Formats: sequence, C-alpha cells, structure tokens
Amino acid sequence: MDESKFIAAALHDASAVWQGPPLADLSARHVPDRLLGRRRSLLRADISVQWARWFVESVSDPVKYTHLEAAYPRIYGDVFAIVRKWFSDATFDEQRLLASSIASAVHGFVRRLQASRQRLPLSASERRLHLDLAGNPPRCWICGVPFDDQAIDKYLARDGRELPLPHLVDVLKPRGLSSQDLRIEVDHQMPLAQGGEGGENLSLSCGWCNRHKSERTSIYDVEGLVRSSGPNNFDIRSLPSPFWTVRLLALVGTCEHQDGCTASTNQSYLTVTPMNVLGSMNPTNLRVTCYEHDPLKEIRLQSRRSVEKLWSGSPRG
Repeated sequence: MDESKFIAAALHDASAVWQGPPLADLSARHVPDRLLGRRRSLLRADISVQWARWFVESVSDPVKYTHLEAAYPRIYGDVFAIVRKWFSDATFDEQRLLASSIASAVHGFVRRLQASRQRLPLSASERRLHLDLAGNPPRCWICGVPFDDQAIDKYLARDGRELPLPHLVDVLKPRGLSSQDLRIEVDHQMPLAQGGEGGENLSLSCGWCNRHKSERTSIYDVEGLVRSSGPNNFDIRSLPSPFWTVRLLALVGTCEHQDGCTASTNQSYLTVTPMNVLGSMNPTNLRVTCYEHDPLKEIRLQSRRSVEKLWSGSPRG
C-alpha cells in the first residue's frame, strides 16, 4: 500500500531526517489522501500559503522596507534583480511577470506591517454597533459562546470590575482560566498584519479565542509536537494546541456529528473533540462538536483548578 510505504519512508528511520538522499526520496513521494484524512484541504492549503510566503520573503524581506517608506517601484527594482539572477533560464517576460507578482506581495506585506503599528481603538458608538451585529444574544464569532451581561458591561466600559471565573472549565478548550478569557474583544478576522483592515473584517470574539488566534492564519504557525497533558484522572493523554482549536472552529463553524447536526456558531457554543480517542489530538484527528453530541461529555467540564493543573505543563500556543 502507498500509505505503508510513505509511513516507512517518513518515520521508520529517525536518522534519515539528517541525511540528504533519504530526504530527497521522501520529498518526491506523494502524500496519500487517506493519511491526511478529512482535513486534507486545510493541511494542503495552509502549507501552500506557508511555502509561498517563505519564498517571497526569501527574495525580499518586507521588514527592511517598513521604515524606508519604500514605494512599489523601489521594491520591484530590488526584486527584479534577484529574479533575473535566480531565474536566468526564464524569458524576459516571464521574469517580469514573476518579479511583479513577488513585488506586489512584498508591497502588501509592508503596508500591513506599517498599518499594524497604527491600530486605533474603536469609539463607544463603534463598539455598540459591533455588539449589535454579533447576534441576539451576541456571541463570539469563532466558538459561538454567548456573552453574558457582565462581559457586555465591561466591553462598553460601564463596569470596570474583573469578570468572575467559572467553577467548571472545558478540559480541551480551557476558556475561563483567566478573566481575560471571558472578555469581549474586537478581532480582525483576517489579521491586520496579514492584510485585514477594518469594517466588515472586524468581529467580536471572546478573549480566549482572540488571544490564541492572535495574528496566526495557518495551522503550521504553532508548534506541531504532541502536547502531553501529564498525569490526570480524565484519561486524556494529549491536549490540542489552542490555535488548532480556534482555526477549526472558525473554519468549520458547525457541529460535525456523523448523523448530522444543525448547531453552528451563530446559535450554539462549540468545542473540539478527537475523532479517534486513542489518537493524538492533532489537526487530522480533531472535529468540531456541540456539547450535546460531545462524546467526552461525561468528563468535558472539570473544576477550574483541575484543568489549570492539566494545562500547566503544556505550552499555550
């Protein structure tokens, strides 16, 4: 089977990752679809964007232009010189087309980096408008949790007190370990540094989702190692990276129960669960679920102290 051959080439000889020929052989192999599972589109799309960005930034680093007020012609000139050197076998028209594509991307990155340093707070009327647009009751656009009255009062600056922490917290989506998790925050769906602006790009999210989403847009933006949960009484061996949870919730937005479910973030609070309880909780093994169809509902909510201990030994990416 192609799957067994690919796994053998990729994982059976750990020392091969430091040897050129085995790596060259692995790079030429096609990754079988069944290994990628139902997240194959996400896995391939995110890595394609990552590779494209790395290549563009290797041609011309956007950071060097952020303080130079560099216009597009300057960037294009620098890029074209590199393209002519690296792609000397291409025709002149092909070189110009590639340089234009790269320079446009770099120029966009520069403008976004500059804009991210000029982010302005919303006015009181703008805050109320976004609250009205967040539904009735208003919800986090990512996970669908409804905002309570205390969170709304704090968001509108009507009450400065910290929000009380819940007694029970979701083991796999530990929203509620800090008061920031419960706040209402204004989120750029597409991060400002990645090209997102204001207007329709702004939505309200809970503090937990906003903090772990940050400026990331790819599942490869966080550490990909297995996150051990340490000893616990819940039979949970690993924990999903919070950003993987946020990425799936924002991307899927509906319960993926095998028999169908109408729950979505527009009217329900969603979380994640493993497809295979024996497997590690990485992106290929996570699915979105409502709490009604949650196979882990018996152990899902635990005391805040227990969940905090569970996550204390794991990096919070």
